[in-house]
Amino acid sequence: MINSYLDANGATNVVYEDLLQTILSSDNLQASIRFVCLQTLLNHHIKTLTTDIFPYPYYEKILQVVSAQGSNLRCLNMKGVWIKEEMMSLLNQMLKTLPKLIKLVIPYIANDDVLLHIKRHQRNLRYLDISCESDVTDIGIDYLCSSLVSKTLTIIDIGMLGEENIDHVDVASLLTHIPHLTSLGCYSFVGKALQYIIDNINPSFVSQLQYLHDTGTMMCTMNAICSTCPHLKHLY
Repeated sequence: MINSYLDANGATNVVYEDLLQTILSSDNLQASIRFVCLQTLLNHHIKTLTTDIFPYPYYEKILQVVSAQGSNLRCLNMKGVWIKEEMMSLLNQMLKTLPKLIKLVIPYIANDDVLLHIKRHQRNLRYLDISCESDVTDIGIDYLCSSLVSKTLTIIDIGMLGEENIDHVDVASLLTHIPHLTSLGCYSFVGKALQYIIDNINPSFVSQLQYLHDTGTMMCTMNAICSTCPHLKHLY
């Protein structure tokens, strides 16, 4: 009924998205009300969705609603829905139903199996956020490097700021197999990865990076950054 009323009055996708986002981000509405609004308003008009923070009992329901009603989504941000191991199969199932995604934000919850399902079911991703604590290993990195999205990704936000929870060798693999990367987000040892590429893979390597973090930078690392990043605009 609400959707019919909005459609009859010429509501555009921007109206739908703004209305739903205002509700989902409201601190004054109970989770039950916000969830019902998500269930009611998520339709083919919605191309961008940020779920915002919900209590744990709603996680399964949210995954089911997005899977059933979000097939037209281009951008999905699930920061605030901290999915646990027992629900990962629902997340993987959801990835099958969202073929038009170009931006996916799932910090804290990514693992190798999630990256396998991204490889199997995603074709257009340009932005992927799998940052912070995660269970991503070299196996998951290999899935990304051999996927169709390796041709489309330009930003991968990975790892934790200041911590090498993703090995620099794996990040070197991302850089050499995903040619259009302009940023690795908060990953703090990009210089170390670039140095590894020069020393062990390709001494003539040139990246498309425009933004990078590096920690404990030595002169040889800075030389590696300078020689491999001619398009660099921001360095931290």
